[in-house]
Amino acid sequence: MWEVLADSIPPHMTVAAYLRQETDFELAIAEVIDPELENIVAIRDVPHVQVPSNLPQEFASAFKEFKSLAWESEVSDASPGVFRNLSLARTGQAVMPMDPYLVANPTRFSGADHLAYVHRSEVARLPVFEALLDQFSLTVGSGRLTVLVPPNPMNEPLVHPHRDTSIFEELRLDICLAVSQGIVLSIEDMDDLSFIQGKCLWMNCSKYKHTLINRHSWLGSRCSVHFSVWPWIEFDHQTRTYRPNRFYGCKHPVQMIIDGDLTR
Repeated sequence: MWEVLADSIPPHMTVAAYLRQETDFELAIAEVIDPELENIVAIRDVPHVQVPSNLPQEFASAFKEFKSLAWESEVSDASPGVFRNLSLARTGQAVMPMDPYLVANPTRFSGADHLAYVHRSEVARLPVFEALLDQFSLTVGSGRLTVLVPPNPMNEPLVHPHRDTSIFEELRLDICLAVSQGIVLSIEDMDDLSFIQGKCLWMNCSKYKHTLINRHSWLGSRCSVHFSVWPWIEFDHQTRTYRPNRFYGCKHPVQMIIDGDLTR
């Protein structure tokens, strides 16, 4: 099995791009391709994920305690929604602001270098968030606490419609803590997907183009916790290496969700 030193990845490439080029990652994916699993739109309550009952209160407290660390997403004509965020993970390097949906060739330690986010932030080390993330048996990557700040336009994409990174690189999970009526995920060629408060949602963000949209009111808002779990790759902090885990090339990431393999 391969190992890749983090410091060996060149600055013009993201971690994911380097692993696909320099290892057998693409071949491993080909071994488990399953169109039926890959057509699943969403799993609305990810098996065995426990959502702490006090998560909403601690979410609010975190924005108060770490007020100086909160940041707003870059607003553009393509992405007019205003989101206030606290990061759950860091790269250990300075990250230049960018729109990850519009940059064609992202580089190392950019906002789109998702496998570089391996260090927990001060926010993630708070007991409630630590308990949430520690239940996973796999490497937990990037994440944030995020608030959709009203007012926002109705019936327009609040984020540039996009597909996210491959499910073989990361599984993006979403826990909705509070949501206004009419705030939904708009999915290309599919019905809108509504949010269930207090449940851990996985949506197939890599296959289906999607965006957040405001159907009912200019004053719609949403509070949520987002984070990614790496189904096949792990990062060893002691040696600063990326390497395959036990599921690599053996089990499809969506089947891992269904079978409850994400948690301990």
